[in-house]
Amino acid sequence: MTWPRLNLKISLTIAAIIALSAAAGIILVYRHAQPHSPFASRIINASDIPLYYPGKLPKSYSINYGSVSQPEKGITIFEIRSDDKPTIYISQQAPPNGKKLKLDTFHKNLQHSTKLAAPAGQGYIGQAQDGSQIQQIASLTTGSNKTWILMNTSANVPTSTLESIAHKLILAK
Repeated sequence: MTWPRLNLKISLTIAAIIALSAAAGIILVYRHAQPHSPFASRIINASDIPLYYPGKLPKSYSINYGSVSQPEKGITIFEIRSDDKPTIYISQQAPPNGKKLKLDTFHKNLQHSTKLAAPAGQGYIGQAQDGSQIQQIASLTTGSNKTWILMNTSANVPTSTLESIAHKLILAK
C-alpha cells in the first residue's frame, strides 16, 4: 500500500469517528433536553388507563427509563432522578372505587396542602408522614378522571418542583 492511500484511509476513518461522535452528542443533548415517553408500547397496551409523563423536567432531573414497571395489574410506576437531588417516584392507576370520596379523604390527610390545577388535571400538593419520615406528595386526577397520578419524594424537594412536573405532564401515545 502506498503512502498517499494510507493517509486517505486514516483521514476517512478519523472523519467517520468525528461524525459518529457528533451524532451521538446531538442525540444525548436532545434526550436530556426533551424527555420522550418512558413507556414501551407493551406497557401502554397493558394499561387500562391513559398514562402520562413530563414533557419537560426541572433542571438536573431526568426520567429513569429503566425504572418503568407495572408491579400489579393496573399500576404503572417510574422514577425521575437527579445527581444532586432526591428521587421523585411517580405512580399511576385508576382512581380508587368511590372515586371522589376516597380521594377527598386522601387529600384531607395531606398536611400543609395546597390545590394543584394543571393542564392534565387537578389535585393537591402537601406532605404526609411515612413512619418517621415526612414525604412531599402531589396527587392529581386527570381531566377525564381515568388516571390518578401520585408523585412522592423527600420533604426536602420544594413543592414548586412537583408543581412544575405536574404542569408539564403529557399523554403517552
